[in-house]
Amino acid sequence: FIRKQGVARPHALEEMQANATAEFTYGDLVWVIEYANRGLEPATNVRVSDDLSQAGELTNLFVESVPAVPFTRNGVYLTFDIGNLDPGQHGRIVIKTGVQGVEAATVYRNIAVITGHDDVNLENNQATATVELKLLPPVIVEPGSGTTCDGDVVVRGRALPGSTVDLYIDGALAASVATEGGGVWRYTATLADGDHELYAVARLGSITSEPSPTVYVTVDSTLAWSPLSLRFTNELGWQHRPVDEYGRTDESGWATRLRPGEPYTVSVRLCCSESNASVQMVIDDNQTVELYDLDGDGIYAGAFVAGSEAHTANTFRIVATCGSAAVEGSGTVLIDPEGVIYNVGSAQPVAGATVACMQGQANVAASSSEALFTLWPAAEYGQINPQSTAADGYFSFMTPVGSYRLEAAGSGYQPYRSTDIQVVSEAVRYDIPLTPLVGDATRRILITENGFEPAYLAVRPGEVVEWVNMAADGHSAASWKSVAGAAVGGANFDSGLLLAGESYRFRFDTAGTFTYVDATNPANSASVVVSSSAPYANSLFIPIVKR
Repeated sequence: FIRKQGVARPHALEEMQANATAEFTYGDLVWVIEYANRGLEPATNVRVSDDLSQAGELTNLFVESVPAVPFTRNGVYLTFDIGNLDPGQHGRIVIKTGVQGVEAATVYRNIAVITGHDDVNLENNQATATVELKLLPPVIVEPGSGTTCDGDVVVRGRALPGSTVDLYIDGALAASVATEGGGVWRYTATLADGDHELYAVARLGSITSEPSPTVYVTVDSTLAWSPLSLRFTNELGWQHRPVDEYGRTDESGWATRLRPGEPYTVSVRLCCSESNASVQMVIDDNQTVELYDLDGDGIYAGAFVAGSEAHTANTFRIVATCGSAAVEGSGTVLIDPEGVIYNVGSAQPVAGATVACMQGQANVAASSSEALFTLWPAAEYGQINPQSTAADGYFSFMTPVGSYRLEAAGSGYQPYRSTDIQVVSEAVRYDIPLTPLVGDATRRILITENGFEPAYLAVRPGEVVEWVNMAADGHSAASWKSVAGAAVGGANFDSGLLLAGESYRFRFDTAGTFTYVDATNPANSASVVVSSSAPYANSLFIPIVKR
């Protein structure tokens, strides 16, 4: 029996931009071969032959097999010498190939065949996997969803360098824009008062992307100020726009999160030509921040310091005066840091770690092999991505509504990738556990779409266990805790999301029973029992003969 899976996994947008030539590498193709003996008798001289002639570019070919299987390569063909397979015995092979060139084929195929002596059923001995190459949808960076007082709206975003972006407004094609350096594109639209829907589609050669997420803009020229222009900027120059539960910024109902005791600048644009135009921000009705337009560009700004007490909420009101009329808008500000990177063993912050925020580019299930994540373009929002932590391990990404992952790495630690984080109405706190590097593993556990193999493992104190993902989709191994978000000290170990072929190691130094789950499917659980009475790794048990 043989089964095959395949998936295309594009590289991050920044990586593609750095290699934006006629021969850049688009990304990876991941192929998973599962083989087994479903008969009642042992199978001998078993071989798996894999035809990679239509499976992608082979310069950086990657092969991982569990159990380890020797293989030979002859051009575009791989031959795996499985040997003997007992009834029910099975294994997996993960192969990664590349996609080379902008004008690469849009469909890739991989054909695998299994053979063995005395095989009486040849009907299930061949499997074919097909992958369709997809172009990442463009990203509309500005405007976000919400209300503005100005009908001249600048629409800007990013797409794959060299592609053409078709911008649709209210269902009709408004413009076709060529991307500039770095994949940036821009168009100024004139919108009448009322509600409007904007989305974009990218084209590159014969490939057309899925539509971008729709942006919903309301134009109200009677407003004295533009809610969509509201920004909070910290002392490092990182800025963000507050949103409501639907990802919109309107006159009222928005919310944001600030770091305790940190200085910020609040800014907003007025649509008022009166000489007495002014704007204030009132905090909890007992503190007033005056905003000024010092350069005459219509943007009013003022400085303030966030409250020093964490986990508290304040009401912020924007009061704009134009002529004899004064209008207000309001929102809620939560004083709370966004996240900390910490050592999973000691629960202490990790300094000098790097954390990147990756943005989901397709509407697919969390951890799905078809999920497309690229580096979130933080610079377009006045922020930095990736970031490096100081002694307190702190990091902060104030992102628009969407699906995200965090990827972190530090010297002396194993890399970490979060499962999908859904950002809707408010900032999400996610603390990242990093696991120190350890030595070679003495035990190995496979992670598949069906769970953990084995689901029960007994080890001795000091042994290192390795989890290897041998499925096409992402999976994880995390000891019991809330799988919705990490918490400092909340887990004994946490692999984060492992993609196909990736692994994670943990050394068990303390006796006890450690139950863990796959965060992408918590119904799949398993346990590791650490005991000094557990058999040594690779123990050989010899029958005792008594006379």
